[in-house]
Amino acid sequence: MITPSEFPLLGNGGRTAMAGPTYYQDDYPDTESKFPKYYDGKLFIYEWMRGWMMSVTLDEEGNYVRMERFLSEKEFSNPTDMAFGPEGDLYVLEYGSAWFQQNPDARLVHLTYNRSNRRPIAKIGTPLEYGKSPFRAALSAADSYDRDGDSLTYEWRLGDQIISIEKETCSSNSGIFTVSLGVKDEEGALGSSSIKLKVGNALPQLNIDINGNSSFYWDNSILSYQISVRDEEDGTLGAGITEDEVITTIDYLQEGLDRNVIAIGHGALKQLSLGKSLIQSSDCSSCHQEKKKSIGPSFYAISKKYQMDSGSKKIFG
Repeated sequence: MITPSEFPLLGNGGRTAMAGPTYYQDDYPDTESKFPKYYDGKLFIYEWMRGWMMSVTLDEEGNYVRMERFLSEKEFSNPTDMAFGPEGDLYVLEYGSAWFQQNPDARLVHLTYNRSNRRPIAKIGTPLEYGKSPFRAALSAADSYDRDGDSLTYEWRLGDQIISIEKETCSSNSGIFTVSLGVKDEEGALGSSSIKLKVGNALPQLNIDINGNSSFYWDNSILSYQISVRDEEDGTLGAGITEDEVITTIDYLQEGLDRNVIAIGHGALKQLSLGKSLIQSSDCSSCHQEKKKSIGPSFYAISKKYQMDSGSKKIFG
C-alpha cells in the first residue's frame, strides 16, 4: 500500500491512479514540437481525482528510481486518458469537474514542447457575455500579453468572419456565437482564445426595498424588506417566477464594508472563507456541485436539509 509519508508528492484525497504512455524520443520525427531528450524512457502517470501528472524515471530493469511533477503549475480537470501523437507531442483528455454532467471544462488538451520563442497569451475581456437581441458586445484584449516582451498584433473573429472591434459589434439574431481573439508576436507565434456570446435572454432585474431605516440596524429589531424580480422572458416574482427560484442571503459584517479587512478573512467571513477553501482544495466537487445534482447531492440541497439542525452549524459554519 502506498502511503502519503512514503510518497508525499502524491498528495491526499480521492485515489484513481492512471498509467499513461512511456516516451521514447527516437520513435518520432525530428520536429520542433516533440518532447526533449530529458523525457526519453520516462513513464507518464496521472491522477484522475487529484488532477496532477508525473514523469517517472525507471532503471533498465523497470524498477522505480524517482518521479517529479510535470507542469506543476497546472491542475488538470480530471484527466481520463493521454497519448503521444505522431509528432511526439502529448494529448490529454480531461473529463471535467463533475460526474455525469456536460462539463464546460471537459476538453482535449494538446501539449507541445517550445524550444525558443514562447507563444503570446490571448485573453478576452467583456463585462457581459449574454443578453437579449439585439445584443451589443464590448470586447477587450487589454489583458493579453507576451512573456518574451514582444509587440503584438490582434485579430478578432466572429465565427469565421474577421471583425473590427473599433466598430460596433452587435447581433440582431438569437443564438450562441463564438468570438475568437488571435494574438501574434514579432516572430509569428500565435496565441488564441475564444468565448461564447449567448444572445436571446436578458438579465433579470432585482431590487430590494427596505421598509424604514435602511442605514442602521439595532439588535432584536425586525428588518422588514421586500424583494422584487422582473425578467423580460420569464415574468415577475409571483407571476412566472416562483419564490423557490429566488435565493436570499443576509450577511452581518462586523468590520463594515472595509474591503481590505474583509479580504483577509476576519470576523463573520472567516468560517465561510475557510470552508470554501477546504472544498476547493479537496476533491468534493467531483461528486457534489453547488446547485446541480451530480453523483451526490448538491451543496445547496445539503444546506437545506440541515439548516434547522443546530448541531450542523458546528460542521458547516
